Amino acid sequence: MIGIEALVSLLTMLRLPRVAALVLSVLLMESRPMSLGEISAVTGYAKSHLSSALKLLESSSLVERVVTGKKVVFRPRKKAVELLLRKHLQDIRKALNEVRSKLNTSSLSESIDKVDVWFKEIIRELGGEDVWYS
Repeated sequence: MIGIEALVSLLTMLRLPRVAALVLSVLLMESRPMSLGEISAVTGYAKSHLSSALKLLESSSLVERVVTGKKVVFRPRKKAVELLLRKHLQDIRKALNEVRSKLNTSSLSESIDKVDVWFKEIIRELGGEDVWYS
């Protein structure tokens, strides 16, 4: 699929394992619910291998399982990428604040303060809470 590698790369940067990133990317790019067999056909991975990736995505609230009759399909949850991005930015923000609290260098502390303000705004724009880390 054209463009899927860029999305997989982004999702792996956001700490998703590669196979889970690939599965979520396929579901996002296809824009339709897909069965395990369909995901397997597109990715080339065995169903057993994909099953654990799907469990991880479900437990992270990034993908949901939908049962219609005897058919089970998977679809990405709304704003799955935003959720991952927000979580990643909150983790970075927490780490920055931990570093700042232990610094004696005012110039580096000032730089961290600026970045912290940017991250806070981005997280808010992504629909996240303003979480203060002490």
